[in-house]
Amino acid sequence: MKRTNNINTGSVPSESQYKTGKTNLNERQIRLLEKISKILTYYTHNFDTLHHSYSPEGIITYLQDQVEYKASINDINSEEQLDAQQLIEMLDAEFRKNN
Repeated sequence: MKRTNNINTGSVPSESQYKTGKTNLNERQIRLLEKISKILTYYTHNFDTLHHSYSPEGIITYLQDQVEYKASINDINSEEQLDAQQLIEMLDAEFRKNN
């Protein structure tokens, strides 16, 4: 999926830009999503409903864009950015393993 680059425009990525579908999450995927949410939003449950509307690819792209955006506005530091990126890679590997 083509990623949109909203960083230069200063706009927040819109969920409507991402590949739709439904994703069934296992317990490990839920925990990874909670950890990513905690880093990006300070709450563990802000991304609880993404899997109802988006494919695994859409979820990963959305999360990557969120990390880029949060880093660009200094809402997360470089360590948090790296941690989030690593967790997203782990989540992507989990999705690929289960498909």
